[in-house]
Amino acid sequence: MEKNSLQHENTTGETDHLGRQLLARLQIRLNKMDVEIALACIGGFSVNLLQLMEYSKLPKPERPDFKDLLFWLPYLVWPVLSGVLAFAYIESGISLSPLLALNIGLSAPLIFRAMLEANPMKPNSIDPGDGA
Repeated sequence: MEKNSLQHENTTGETDHLGRQLLARLQIRLNKMDVEIALACIGGFSVNLLQLMEYSKLPKPERPDFKDLLFWLPYLVWPVLSGVLAFAYIESGISLSPLLALNIGLSAPLIFRAMLEANPMKPNSIDPGDGA
């Protein structure tokens, strides 16, 4: 009976050790993923900052209304979508370097705009005519 309980302890100890190893690997992966997603979000936010800097070159009457909440919506939406895009890359098995994660964040607004413009749900603009 003692031998059986020792075997059970050994098996449980090995399982516990393997569990700790898996958790440590998962923690390292999550930390790396957090950095990659954060860099992508920073890239998405940077696009907005560049656009804001361009507004400073316009004469005051031509500048947008900074008090309008819709003006500030992209400052929240683009970083979030950039992070989502980076997460999709990571979950697809693509390893992101910090520079690539930042680049994905910078290009995310363009990627999403292109996806929206290429909407296959739009009606066809070509009219085949009555005889077709």
